[in-house]
Amino acid sequence: MPIEITGLPTTQPTSINEGQTTRTRTDHKNPDQSKNESETPSQVDTVLFTETATQLQAMESEIVNVPVVDMERVEEIQRLISNGKYEIDTNHLAEKLLRFETQL
Repeated sequence: MPIEITGLPTTQPTSINEGQTTRTRTDHKNPDQSKNESETPSQVDTVLFTETATQLQAMESEIVNVPVVDMERVEEIQRLISNGKYEIDTNHLAEKLLRFETQL
């Protein structure tokens, strides 16, 4: 049975057992639907999230707020380059390049 999602559902988390959470939402009708509401009964969908899924969802919301670039590090390197004090460890760079190439 296909599920049509037309918008964000209103959810209410409820604790069932340790490590499991249920979220219920009422079935939202499509405004273009030509059926009369009295012909179809109201349906409720139930989704169970394991503790792991809940933790993953929390971690994902935290990761969204982490910047992609460490601007402090970029500014530090820019300052060192402009002062002529930035030094490249060629041995370390060569090791990293070899490690990268062997992983391909």
